[in-house]
Amino acid sequence: GVFFGLKYVQYKVAEFRVKEARANAIYARKQHHFTSNQKTCNCTALSMLPNLRECLLNAIDTESLTRQLKTSPENQLQIWNQLKLLSFTRTISAVYLCSMLALLLRVQLNVIGAYIYRDKFIEKTSDIESETDSPTLNIQERLLAVVEHLLGEGLRTLSEHVKSAVTKAIGIISLKEKLTSQRVQNIIHQVRFAVECDCDAGPTGTPSCHKLATFILPPEDKPDVVLSSRSSEDILFHKMLSEIRDIVESDDFHTVLFFCFDLGFMHLNEKLSENFSVPYMAHPPRRANLSEIEIPMAKFIPIINKQVYHLCSNTPNRFFQKLLMMNKMTDLAANIYEAFTHEPEITPPPRHYYFF
Repeated sequence: GVFFGLKYVQYKVAEFRVKEARANAIYARKQHHFTSNQKTCNCTALSMLPNLRECLLNAIDTESLTRQLKTSPENQLQIWNQLKLLSFTRTISAVYLCSMLALLLRVQLNVIGAYIYRDKFIEKTSDIESETDSPTLNIQERLLAVVEHLLGEGLRTLSEHVKSAVTKAIGIISLKEKLTSQRVQNIIHQVRFAVECDCDAGPTGTPSCHKLATFILPPEDKPDVVLSSRSSEDILFHKMLSEIRDIVESDDFHTVLFFCFDLGFMHLNEKLSENFSVPYMAHPPRRANLSEIEIPMAKFIPIINKQVYHLCSNTPNRFFQKLLMMNKMTDLAANIYEAFTHEPEITPPPRHYYFF
């Protein structure tokens, strides 16, 4: 009895080691695939920045107003006020759009990457699943093309929303009125509150997830989004798009998105505050106190107007790199990836694995 008992224990130990080795190999493979996918996300997002910048410059054209002012027209005060509103609108919109673009692509490419991993490495349970669960290159391209809504209609509606908030915040500020760094930060905070929060929620406001989601993804009843045929490819495309939409409309997505906004506006405030520091002043005050330094609105307009070229610049872009390397964004990507590639039959090894 002792002999057979010992043999049984040895067998169970060997069986456990085999399972542990297999589980370790699976997790290592999945982690490698996940890490590679995040690099693809970063490269794709960075490659989209020039397109985003071009769309934003075309939608909010402040350069034409600047050229008009050089001709000293009779209505130059009116043009200056237009330039004031559009300069703030364009820069603030740039922070929102960069954040939305980075996070949307992270979601899309992790859903696609998880499907590819599942198709390649996880055993199929049936022939039907094998046929319908593999995203073709065409499906991948169609899913990524959804970003065009953010760069088109989403950009236009968002910028209009931002402009409305900007008008309320600075519409009455004259061109001669002097601004401090703190005053500028308060203006941006006021605009953010109007854009991001639900006005019907009372004086404190709450983040409006539904409103922000409409800027990011096209409506479900849009012709090119509605399921147009019953082909396996169209069915899978619609299924994956619905899954992406569920994520974008989730509280978790918007929690991360608001972290992106916070990081973006913190970066913007830091860049703007540099213009209130002593080295930038022609006649600095006797005390180098940042709160005492003031810049007239007319002189501040060119400063905030040019920030779009910094926020949406080509690589190296410190702001966008910070966005892409955010832990919150990586954590969300890991959760998405794990949810779509989970293998319930595999017992994970007795250690913690994190895909970042």
